[in-house]
Amino acid sequence: MKKLVFIFLIVMISNDIVLSQSWTRKAPLVNYGRATAIGCSANGKGYVGMGYIEDGTYINDLWEYDTITDLWTRKSDFPGGGRGGCSAFSINGKIYVCFGIDDALTCWNDLWVYDPVYDNWIQRANFPGQGRYNASGFVIGDSVFYIGTGTYNAGNDYLFDFWKYSPATNKWTQKADFPGSKRQAAASFEIDGIGFLGTGLYDTYTPTRDFWKYNPVNDQWTKIADFPLSSRFGLVSFVLKNEGYIGTGNDYFNYYNTFYKYNPQSNSWKQIVSIPTYPSLSGVGFTLGNKGYAGTGWDSQNCFTEFWQFDPDKYPAIVDELHNTNVSIYPNPSNGSFTVEFEEPQNFREIRLTGLPGNVILRQQINNQVKIKLNDLPAGIYFLTVIGKDDRTTTTKIVSN
Repeated sequence: MKKLVFIFLIVMISNDIVLSQSWTRKAPLVNYGRATAIGCSANGKGYVGMGYIEDGTYINDLWEYDTITDLWTRKSDFPGGGRGGCSAFSINGKIYVCFGIDDALTCWNDLWVYDPVYDNWIQRANFPGQGRYNASGFVIGDSVFYIGTGTYNAGNDYLFDFWKYSPATNKWTQKADFPGSKRQAAASFEIDGIGFLGTGLYDTYTPTRDFWKYNPVNDQWTKIADFPLSSRFGLVSFVLKNEGYIGTGNDYFNYYNTFYKYNPQSNSWKQIVSIPTYPSLSGVGFTLGNKGYAGTGWDSQNCFTEFWQFDPDKYPAIVDELHNTNVSIYPNPSNGSFTVEFEEPQNFREIRLTGLPGNVILRQQINNQVKIKLNDLPAGIYFLTVIGKDDRTTTTKIVSN
């Protein structure tokens, strides 16, 4: 028994090392843990600020993150007062911040631009539509940003209009409505001049999983592959190597730390290694150089200061399909009982089952057929790794209901 426990611990440590290869813990955000904050990057620095803190108030601070020193520096406070659910975009080295809700439950329609060089704020043209918070959008060509959806109250007071703002002309222009219907707290990103938007809340009780792409040339929306697994809202996002990454969030019942990436060429989603921190929603995410950054957020009780860096080159996606390995697993999903079947068992030596974010549950040598029973474990997502005789590994997700 002692020998088995020792092996189990070694595997757990090894798996933690693998996780840390792709996600690296960075200096936590200073001052407050927060949710519904703004987060973006400009001129090689990251910026996080404002949002909701644990005492129930909204704040207006702004912090600059330096990747070289791994330090946060406080910058000039946002002049519009404490707010949460604002939207922030970086264009030509400046940061544009609009919308948001304050402690008086006022939903704002103003727009401000922050200049990191001079550390100052200037107000620009107010948005001509309904003030709101938890809107979503994207920058196209480092020259304009598109934004829409969001909410101005609660319940069914959600929005689906969409707008373009041009800093060069300081003008707002209404564009084609988001066709996925009213939405707030959706995920969004941009790849090669095309905007992507999906997930979010349809109303107070209904999260969604549909995803859409927007072509600014013809002002047209097109439905793409749905976000996999459960519907969610409050996810964070960033873009690396022309793929969109989104993760964390809530499905109205559970908080998550799982992450996925979207490939526009294949119109497909793939699950990657989870961010090794607390499951949460309404955090921040952005790209700096060839790395992704994610952090903050809350889990209904705690607002977090944690901040993480993702490197796609150190450990690529761990979740692949089994169809090229002559291995099948069924039924999936199931009520907790699974069968793993091998057409050529001589090519494999071991299976390994892990939970989130990486705890090893089972290791077993391979024969023609392996039975897995998870009836005594909580329902949820688990990961089955098949290890070949050549030490190559393939991992897929299984769902226990």
